[in-house]
Parts: sequence; C-alpha cells; structure tokens
Amino acid sequence: MVYMTKHAVISARIDADLLAKLDRIAAFNERSRAWVISRLLESAATKELEFVDFIQVGLDDIAAARVVPHEQVVAEIEARIAGRKAA
Repeated sequence: MVYMTKHAVISARIDADLLAKLDRIAAFNERSRAWVISRLLESAATKELEFVDFIQVGLDDIAAARVVPHEQVVAEIEARIAGRKAA
C-alpha cells in the first residue's frame, strides 16, 4: 500500500449496522475506526478501478470498431451446438 504524505478528511452518513461492523473490525484489529475505513476504501477503490479499466478495454474496442456483431456470435454458438448434437 502506498501512503500519501497529505491526507484528506471526508465524511459519510452511514447507518448503525455499518457503524457497528466497522467498530467490530477496528476492535478485532486493535486499530482505529479511521484506519479500518481507510483500508477498506483503499481496497474497494483498487477493485473498482480494476473493473473500470476492464470495461474501458471493451469501450475502446467498440470505439475502434473491433467488435463482432451479436447476430454473428449467436450464429456461431448455434452452429457449435448443432455440431455437438450431431456428433
């Protein structure tokens, strides 16, 4: 994990159940609630950006016309299914 030299303070409204979960995690790890939230946000942001990057590849392919028409994909799948049924 990369630590920034500058920190920002953010706020969010959460319900009592989530607060209890965060406090339970903090107590288990003998850490502060802020530490837990920071760690969880880092993990979630990293995973979300991996997903964004994955989707961006597809969007770039669409923009560059590197796609296969849906009808062609369906026809190829149906041909494979028919070939297996015939075998």
